[in-house]
Amino acid sequence: MMEYLYTNNDMGIYRTYFDKNTTIVSNSDLNTARNPIGQLYYGPNTMGVGTYSRFLLYFDTTEIANRVADKRMMGTLTHTLKMKNTSFFDGELIAADFDAKKRAYSFDLILFRIPEYWDEGAGYDFLPQIFESPNNNAYINGPANWEYRTTTELWSAPGIVDYSGTNPTIIATYHFQFGNEDVEMDISTEVNNIITSAVTNNGYCLCFRHDYEIFTGVTQQQYVGFYSRHTNTYYEPFLETTWNDTIQDDRNYFFMGQSNRIFYYAYVNGQLINLDSLPTVQILDENNLTFTSGTASQLSKGVYYFDVTVPEDSTLDRYQYSDTWNVTYGGRSKVVNGKITLLYSDNFLPSPGICNTF
Repeated sequence: MMEYLYTNNDMGIYRTYFDKNTTIVSNSDLNTARNPIGQLYYGPNTMGVGTYSRFLLYFDTTEIANRVADKRMMGTLTHTLKMKNTSFFDGELIAADFDAKKRAYSFDLILFRIPEYWDEGAGYDFLPQIFESPNNNAYINGPANWEYRTTTELWSAPGIVDYSGTNPTIIATYHFQFGNEDVEMDISTEVNNIITSAVTNNGYCLCFRHDYEIFTGVTQQQYVGFYSRHTNTYYEPFLETTWNDTIQDDRNYFFMGQSNRIFYYAYVNGQLINLDSLPTVQILDENNLTFTSGTASQLSKGVYYFDVTVPEDSTLDRYQYSDTWNVTYGGRSKVVNGKITLLYSDNFLPSPGICNTF
């Protein structure tokens, strides 16, 4: 599993890449785990036999859960499954015929939960080579495939689900108008439930909606392809997690008549740390009397804030208030003081901010 964290001005963004993926084919023991393309198709093959494929994927959410636990990720987390379409770059490929297949358009893909553990497999090719070496390890019949999830263990139902009596737990449905769109499925509820252990993560299956899989109204296979985790390009699929981690510290621009947010940054040896508990904050006015007080909130790891509104009064322009933070870390308590210069709403005179450290 590879992961990548970066931020922009408005949110934190964290990418979790797939740990395993493969394509399985109906009524076949084929496996194409190492292929750089996950190919989904339905319709008759060159022999006129209806067949369809399903793409299995798995990503480990342990690191996301760790970041939530230590508050490097906080607030509302949004999780989006992103997969790049292999034909996104060329509009002329829309509905194009290729090798007795047609690029599908006007269809729905579904993502459903896989209820059992499975192995990725080691296959590569969809078809054996005409002049195949005895030592060929590209075309492989083995798990995971339509029947088996590991070498010795069958799926509870062929193809994970056979729709004969039990429907899968569908997490998301995505509509394709032209067939060259990328997958961008919001699966926030599902992943957040995995993080809280409300759901067991065995991975997911991406496939055509079942009425497409068994549709007989086409004369050639309809297919769509997405880059897999084995692609040698920039387009490796991933789960993207986003959350709001905007820090807008108003200490230097504290205007009367509006809500202002002041921050405390808890550093130890240059690293942000979580305090033992939320700090309490006391705001003192120009006469050193308590204007307001309360318990701070936490934005992210080591970052705490308190919201303050001072009624607008032109006679108080540029009066200085002070803020006192009572903080505890490792059983040790400490009082940290800061300064706030109030500005009238028409004024713009920033004053120095503070960065509190232990």
